Amino acid sequence: MPQVLFLFCDLFKETLNKHIKDPGVESTYKSFLEFKSENPLSKFGNSDYPFTHGPLSGKLHSKLTRDISILYTMSGTDTKIFKLYGIFTHDESGTGTPSSLNRQKSLSAKMSNQTFY
Repeated sequence: MPQVLFLFCDLFKETLNKHIKDPGVESTYKSFLEFKSENPLSKFGNSDYPFTHGPLSGKLHSKLTRDISILYTMSGTDTKIFKLYGIFTHDESGTGTPSSLNRQKSLSAKMSNQTFY
């Protein structure tokens, strides 16, 4: 089983603090971390998959609640490295109805400027 390393950025800390008190976010977030620690290549439920088009293409996301998702990437061979970018509502990420391409572009740019620790 590969080792797992979670990396965080300031955007993640900011969005976690914003949403941690939303019903269900804290417990599901903890479950996500535990699950990915033990099963890094497996999906966390039915909604754990990459964006396939648009500015967020290639980034993974998994629902924590009906409206709130965690955005991340996974890389590495021997050690699976999860970069956690943030926790966002559909509207915050620009993936709501209707979608907002400008908001997705803005978020993508913000995500690409993050430093991980």
